[in-house]
Amino acid sequence: GTLNAGVLYRIDRNGSNFEILHQFCSSSNCTDGAEGAFSVVGEDGNVYGTSYGGGSSGYGAIFRVAPSTGEYTVAFNLPSTPLSGPSGVISGPGGILYGLQGQSLFQYTPSDGNFQEATLPFPLFGFSPSGPISGLTIGPNGNLYGLYGVYAEPGIGVFEVDLNGSNLQLLPEFDPQFVRSGPAYLLLASDN
Repeated sequence: GTLNAGVLYRIDRNGSNFEILHQFCSSSNCTDGAEGAFSVVGEDGNVYGTSYGGGSSGYGAIFRVAPSTGEYTVAFNLPSTPLSGPSGVISGPGGILYGLQGQSLFQYTPSDGNFQEATLPFPLFGFSPSGPISGLTIGPNGNLYGLYGVYAEPGIGVFEVDLNGSNLQLLPEFDPQFVRSGPAYLLLASDN
C-alpha cells in the first residue's frame, strides 16, 4: 500500500476475485489510518477494524467497510495516547466493539458513535510496569481476556477484566519462559 502502510482487501473463499478495497495512508497525513489491524463483522453487517496509526490524531482510527460495496470510511478517530496504537476490535454484547489502546480499554458503539475508555490499573512488578500485549477475547462468563507482559522481562500471562474496565485480574498462568514476541491474540475454543 501507500508508504507501506498496508491494504485492506477481499477475496472469495476459493481464492478468486481478489480486490483491494483500501490502501491505508492514501489520504494526506494518513487521516484514513495506517497499518490496519484485525477486523470483525459488526451486528449491523459492516466490517470494523482499527488502524494502528494515522487518523486525525495520528494514534489510529476505527474504520468501517460496507461488504456490499466495499466502501471504506473512518468511523471514529482514536484519542492520542503516549503508550501505543490500538489492538484490533472484537464485537461484544449489544454490538459494542471493544479494544485496547495503551493501558486503556475502549468501547465503541457503531449505532450511535458513542466512545468510552477506561484506564486499566496494571500493577508494577518491582519497578517494572506491566500492561496488555494482545488483543481481546470474550470468555464464557462475559468478561474480556487478553495477554499481558512485564516491561523488560520475559514471559506473558493472561488477564481478565469486566466489560466496563473494572475488576482487572491477573490470572496465575504467567509463563516466564514464553517469549514476548509470541502470540498476538487469544481465541476462545469450543470447550471454553
